[in-house]
Amino acid sequence: TAENPFQDVAVTGQFQTENGPPLKVEGFCDSMDGSLYRIRFMPSKPGKYSYSVEYRQGRQRQAHRGTFAARDGKRPGLVRIDKEHPWHFIWEGTGEHYFWNGTTTYWLLGWQDEAVIRQAIDRLARLKVNRIRVALCGRTTSGERWYEPLVVNTEKFQFRLNPWVAQRPESVENPGFDVTRFNVAYWQKWERLLAHARSQDLIVSVIFYVGGRRPGVDPFGKAGMGGPDEQRYYRYAIARLAPFSNV
Repeated sequence: TAENPFQDVAVTGQFQTENGPPLKVEGFCDSMDGSLYRIRFMPSKPGKYSYSVEYRQGRQRQAHRGTFAARDGKRPGLVRIDKEHPWHFIWEGTGEHYFWNGTTTYWLLGWQDEAVIRQAIDRLARLKVNRIRVALCGRTTSGERWYEPLVVNTEKFQFRLNPWVAQRPESVENPGFDVTRFNVAYWQKWERLLAHARSQDLIVSVIFYVGGRRPGVDPFGKAGMGGPDEQRYYRYAIARLAPFSNV
């Protein structure tokens, strides 16, 4: 019943192994009408976990408790520094060495056809690229600033990324973002990118802004810098994306 489910509701959780310390996790709204909320948690070890979840809206409180068992999925896991060789990296889950070989793909989410996104990820994986940088928020008219002036906004590809609900989503410089409401479909598209990249053992660096000084990119500006609306942006991104092991 919240008027704005992204602003007026808080969902939190706590996860704990039988003998481990509790880990607090923030949830997120995953529907425009506030009918669905999620809490995302990435167990780093197999075993039995207990959890508690609380939904808060004004004076209302709803709580739920339960348990689950996490099995060893034999996944590579997180990339960590090799303790024996601190200038090297390893996959935490397997102990295999990770040779950092990255490239920049800021506008990967600009493709409207997600099959093209998956094909691009598959191609990079075949070339042994194992880390890409992808923009979460950015807007420009063309690829001129990257020496690609012929790459422009089309029906198939756009230099316009809309993490928030926009009054004018097609406008480059004045989209009219409502920074209190997230564009859920766009974030779900992000998660599908992450899931496919994870299947290829590809690390994704989430870039919060590309060209933050350009008109239309940073909706907060100097006056709102570090304020509650911008903090909500970071918290929402962390709640949705950080539990992916390849972020």
